[in-house]
Amino acid sequence: METMTTVRHDYGAKYVDRPEMIIPCGNIRTSLAPLEDKTMARLSYISPGPIEPVISFKPILEYRPSSQPFLKETTQKLSYQPFVVVKKEFHPWAQKPMYKPPEIMMCGKTTYSESYMENDAISREKPFLPVTAYVFPYGAKFADKTIYKESYLPGIAERMVPFVPCGNISISDAKMSTDTTSKLSYQQVRTEKRKPYLPLTKTKLATVKMESDTTSRCEYVAKTTLRPDLIIPSDNIRTVDVPLEGETITALSYVKPDMIKPVRSYKPVMQYYSYKVIIDLPIHSIQA
Repeated sequence: METMTTVRHDYGAKYVDRPEMIIPCGNIRTSLAPLEDKTMARLSYISPGPIEPVISFKPILEYRPSSQPFLKETTQKLSYQPFVVVKKEFHPWAQKPMYKPPEIMMCGKTTYSESYMENDAISREKPFLPVTAYVFPYGAKFADKTIYKESYLPGIAERMVPFVPCGNISISDAKMSTDTTSKLSYQQVRTEKRKPYLPLTKTKLATVKMESDTTSRCEYVAKTTLRPDLIIPSDNIRTVDVPLEGETITALSYVKPDMIKPVRSYKPVMQYYSYKVIIDLPIHSIQA
């Protein structure tokens, strides 16, 4: 098979001369000396040294129990005092009607007893039993003939002769070839290995020491400032050594009163009074 394809025919190998290497000027050089450890952050934020902790003026949270006992009277007890319970009066008009059983006895007959009368003679229906005397005879044998045997009767049938193909297809004893369509289509192409591009020898960039002064170092110079004086507040805030008083706003507002009398009700009295009125009429009006 030919190795020349459409791609190889259209895109042939082109040889171009290698361009000359462009070496930059000598203003950019690498330094052989180690870098300094002074950075912009270290020069801007210099450690001031040991700092004494600031004195805390937070009051001491120490519980001191009161010398007087706590009051047992709460806001609930002072707000809701017990009332004087008045004796309950008996009002006949306000009584609910009581149930009185009837004096006449109820009728013993109900709708159910009147609708369904009792039957004197009740007879239970007998079940309908099939007669099996003539269907399955006792002591007889089953017949050998079935529907399948009666439908498919045995007959004389000739056996089919098998069809054997011709002897034009035979298996060869020779060894199969290893050349396939893929191997014949894609043949191995041998080419020369391209040489690597190696850089030139050491240049003059690594011979001069690099300057350590940068823009950040020139603009941000280390500044030393004095520590501000400590401002201590005046002695107007102090903690009291005397225990707290037991009288609070709630205890002074809700003073225990005496027995509270119920408020008088101005509701009208719901009581019936019967009056007897005698009317004197003239005689002529009565006759009319």
